[in-house]
Amino acid sequence: MQRKIRPAVIGKDGIGKSAFAATFPKPMYVFLFDPPDKAQEYLRRGEAGDIQAGKYGYFQEVHSTKTGDRIIHLEYWGEVNPNEARTYGRFVSRTANLERELVEQKVETAIFDSATHFELMVRFYSESYFQPSVKEPRLHYGYSAHAIEQYVMTRWPNLIMCNAVMVGHPGDYEKEEVDKGSGEITRVVRTIDVPGKIGSKIGTAFTEVWRVYMNEENERRLQTGARPGLPYACKTAIGIKDGIPAHYEALFEKEEKEKVEHV
Repeated sequence: MQRKIRPAVIGKDGIGKSAFAATFPKPMYVFLFDPPDKAQEYLRRGEAGDIQAGKYGYFQEVHSTKTGDRIIHLEYWGEVNPNEARTYGRFVSRTANLERELVEQKVETAIFDSATHFELMVRFYSESYFQPSVKEPRLHYGYSAHAIEQYVMTRWPNLIMCNAVMVGHPGDYEKEEVDKGSGEITRVVRTIDVPGKIGSKIGTAFTEVWRVYMNEENERRLQTGARPGLPYACKTAIGIKDGIPAHYEALFEKEEKEKVEHV
């Protein structure tokens, strides 16, 4: 049995973060906070059914073209009306017993896509519904920061019975550190782009932080460690090789070969 992993996956818009996440083991649950058109990387993995209206919102299911089994359950959580935002409240109710459901449904992978748009959903909920009379923007940002601490930094990294993938966009340069001796400048960025200081703390919740990028041959690859001159806070505690193809099967390729050699 392959180990369960819980990476934070970052990369610029359109680079293929969702495409990489979609290669993880099935059955898979996807919670999509980005616009619905970004669901395509998941829907194309099999035979996608029609969009359906459920108790908490819209969802779509994908079935295997070989066996007919359900392989992906995708839920749409984008905020349709920021002026009357209610989506976050429904999401809290929906996920109240999520861990139990994942186990009962034998889900192999749970994907949160993306933390960046999740923050927007929560902040609009605070502004228009939870505390509409509050005019101080910092209080609404504080509300969304608390939600990020709860879901992004606590719940998803602790889904112990399945793979849990947190998708996000990398932040802008946060600060520059200058070495007094050499004068070398080190640029530090937020792991995931969210407002305020919480962005610099997200990485502490993950032992695996990987960046999806395209190399010179236009191949989608993973950065899993620090690189000179690149300001991305990538890291791995389980020894995922840097520069490998951005595909789940490539993550443990060396490990599997070593198992064969020891047989």
